[in-house]
Amino acid sequence: MPFQPGSLLNLLVVDDDRETRLALRQYLESAVEGAVIELAAYGAEAIRKMESAPVDVLITDEDMPGMRGTQLVEWARQRHPDVRCLVMSVEADEAFQERHAALGIRVFRKPFTDRDLVALVDAVRA
Repeated sequence: MPFQPGSLLNLLVVDDDRETRLALRQYLESAVEGAVIELAAYGAEAIRKMESAPVDVLITDEDMPGMRGTQLVEWARQRHPDVRCLVMSVEADEAFQERHAALGIRVFRKPFTDRDLVALVDAVRA
């Protein structure tokens, strides 16, 4: 279901890099009206948060200790089929992006540009 302006949108940002998590939260809070943003440092923490509260959009880093972002997305889709998933990665070459696109997962290359962040917000709203 598309995001309706004025409604709450629950986002979960997962990244083992604290600076990235905080920067994304700050940007998304200012750019997405009605966003409620939770943060997690790694996959197990994200799973606990998803088990206790609804998540509309999962934004996760791919390369994290313990659980890769793709594994987290697989877990989330099995238990919450309506969650929209975005994966961030420094490894996001064309083949990586094509594999994820075939699974319906949008990929964003790190580090981000301002243009990438605008695309991220558009993807969250879609």
